[in-house]
Amino acid sequence: MPSKKFTLIPAPLYDPAKKNEYFSFNHNNEEGNTIITNKISDPDSYLVFSVSKQISDLIHNYFPVVNINHHLKPLMTFISHNRKTVHGNYIHIHIEREFFNLIVFNHNTLKFCNTFSYRNISDILYFVLNVFKTLDLKQDETIHFSGLTEKYDDISSNFSIYLRNIKFSGPTGNFTFSYVFDDTELHRFLNLFSITNCE
Repeated sequence: MPSKKFTLIPAPLYDPAKKNEYFSFNHNNEEGNTIITNKISDPDSYLVFSVSKQISDLIHNYFPVVNINHHLKPLMTFISHNRKTVHGNYIHIHIEREFFNLIVFNHNTLKFCNTFSYRNISDILYFVLNVFKTLDLKQDETIHFSGLTEKYDDISSNFSIYLRNIKFSGPTGNFTFSYVFDDTELHRFLNLFSITNCE
């Protein structure tokens, strides 16, 4: 479930009784929402996020044993498997409709994970380039994209002016795709396919 309102808590510091407190440290919990947590194994942490209680109840009425997962859980699982082949920095940008996630690992250490709201491509570029400057990342770093962007669209074209190496991350795992997916931009559905690899 995509949501820009989340907090990442290191597992050794997490107390389930304080999940609402953790969430309210960074966000206002709007009326009609409920707080949910997901365990992430790499990095060892908990995702605390809010969803509409109405939607949560509807899902559990029809599928009582289903777990509601934040969109970062499958994304982090994907990154965990794929960054191990990268020496140095692993940088991933995941685009949703009104916000995007920027995640930076250096070797096995999470250096940055945040969500930014945007109205246009200039906003995305501004936030990403500012993080690059703050973390002293080089322009020749490889940027991994997923979500609502396509090769040769305005986002990737604008990014290629400033950053040299852009890759689109397709789902990986113990599964294969039918030929009907041959013309599909699979990076757009990275989270959907990667959820099968989550614990």
